[in-house]
Amino acid sequence: LKSGFGAYFINKRVIYAGQWLNDIKRGEGNILYKDGIICIGKIMDEVLHGNGSCFYVTGDHYIGNFDNGLRNGHGFYSYQNGSIYN
Repeated sequence: LKSGFGAYFINKRVIYAGQWLNDIKRGEGNILYKDGIICIGKIMDEVLHGNGSCFYVTGDHYIGNFDNGLRNGHGFYSYQNGSIYN
């Protein structure tokens, strides 16, 4: 079982780099999704939960709270054009 820091690769591409606990992604980590979105933050049971950031291929980014992988609660969404939603 994986525990501690490690990386998960598919086709020589890092999909997850971060902490593991008993073979489950849990703790601080970085996730690269197949659509190019990169998320960084607290991981619990394989998804973002708590504080984190996501960077989208459009140039937009979100910094704030997540609940079970979804943006939830206080946060800032910054659009590529400079507009900010909070």
